[in-house]
Formats: sequence, C-alpha cells, structure tokens
Amino acid sequence: MKVPEDHVAIEAEFLAFLLSEALERIDRGEPAERFLAGYEKFLAEHAGQWLPRYFARFGEAAATHYHRGIAYLGRLTIAAAPL
Repeated sequence: MKVPEDHVAIEAEFLAFLLSEALERIDRGEPAERFLAGYEKFLAEHAGQWLPRYFARFGEAAATHYHRGIAYLGRLTIAAAPL
C-alpha cells in the first residue's frame, strides 16, 4: 500500500477544520472536546513533529520576502499551538 506524503496545505486544512468544528460547537453551547482533543493529538503526534523543521527550512530557502514571511508566520503559528 502506498502512503501519501505529508503536505503542509492538507495538514493545515485539517487542523483548521478541527478548530472550526470546535468553535461551531462552542457557539451552539455544545461540547467541543472531541474536536479540540483531535486537534491537540494530531498536532502533538504528527504535524507538530515535522512542521517546525519544514517552516525553518522553507524560510532558509526562500528567495523573496513574501515567502520568508510565510515561513515566519508558520513558525509562529506552530510555536503558539498547544503541544
């Protein structure tokens, strides 16, 4: 079986989905723990393991201020996330 490679956009979209679902539940007064726990688990066990290195390397290789800025924002976002 072929396992797909990690892709930063797919993983970021999944993390955003989990947080969005949690916020919708909170707004409706419903439990959000399932989505928050999924976010924390996925970040701690998977995305958080490689995204910091990815953004560091991306920033080092960036040829433009725009791409260095994207790398910087990525590093800040991951650093601020609860691991």
